[in-house]
Amino acid sequence: MGLTKDSRKEMLKDNTLTKFIFDNTNIKGQVVTLCSYYRDIISINSYPHNVSKLLGEFLAAVCLLNANLKYDGRLILHAQRAKGLSSIMAECTSKNNVRGIVRGDFSMLSDQINFYQIFKKGTLRLTLEPEYGDRYQGIVPICERTLSRCLEYYFEQSEQLKTKIKLAGNMQTAAGILLQKMPELTSNDECSQVWREKSILLETLRAEEQINLPHDDQLTSLFSNDDVRILSVENPNFSCSCSRERFLKALHELNLKEPLSLFQEGDSISANCEFCDENYEFHKSEFKNTHNHQ
Repeated sequence: MGLTKDSRKEMLKDNTLTKFIFDNTNIKGQVVTLCSYYRDIISINSYPHNVSKLLGEFLAAVCLLNANLKYDGRLILHAQRAKGLSSIMAECTSKNNVRGIVRGDFSMLSDQINFYQIFKKGTLRLTLEPEYGDRYQGIVPICERTLSRCLEYYFEQSEQLKTKIKLAGNMQTAAGILLQKMPELTSNDECSQVWREKSILLETLRAEEQINLPHDDQLTSLFSNDDVRILSVENPNFSCSCSRERFLKALHELNLKEPLSLFQEGDSISANCEFCDENYEFHKSEFKNTHNHQ
C-alpha cells in the first residue's frame, strides 16, 4: 500500500480521515474514524444510546462526504420529520471541523428503534454553504432503512454517481467508509465489473472491524489483491462556529423594536450553545451600545 512511517502514525490517531484511490480505475474512497471528538459531542447532551450511535453515523457520514468537495465553506447533513425526535444534524467544514446535534423528544423511543422507524416520511437534506457563491441544497425522501442506503440513493438520483457507504459505531467510536465510482467518458464494461467487485467486497466489512482496525488494516483486509493508494491522512476536529457576535446578532433579531425588553429580569442575560455547551453572558449596557451602532 506504500505507506510511510509518518502516514501510518497518522492513521493510528483516534480521529482520522484517510483518502485513497484504486490505481488504474475510476474508483476512489474515504475511511473515517471518530473517537474522542465523537465522545465529546455526545457527552454535551444526554442522548439515549441508540440516538447517540445514530448521531455518530451522521458525523462519520458528513466527514466522508465533505472529503469529496473542493471548496471553502461547510457541508450540512440533516434528517427531519414532523414530530417526536424531530431532527439530527451534522456538519463538517472545509477545515475538517465537525459538530452535530439532535433535537426532539426522546422519551418515547425504545432501545431497538432504528433510523427508518424514527424518520420515515421525513426528508434527508444535503446542504453546501460555500464561503463565496450560492448555497446548494439537495433533498430526498427517507425511503430506505439506513442512513447509508439513503445517501447511496441520493447520489444515484441527484448526482448520478455510483456510491457505496458503510457506517458503524458504538458509544466510544463512530466509523465509516465510502467508495465512489467517478463518471466515465464512455461506457466501459470492465470498469463496471471492477465496481461491482469492489462493492461486493465492501459488504464483507464487519462493524467491529470498522470500529477497531486502523484504516490501512481495513483496506488491506478488504482489497488485498488491489492497488490501493493512500492519497492523504487528515484529522477531523470537534470545533463549534458559535461566537459572541453571532449570539448578539440573534438576540437583537429576536426583538428588533424593543431589544432592551430582553432584560426585564435584570441587567444581564446568558445564552448557551447547544452544540458545544459554551455559555455567553451579555450585559444590558453592552447590548444597548451594540444596538445604537446598528
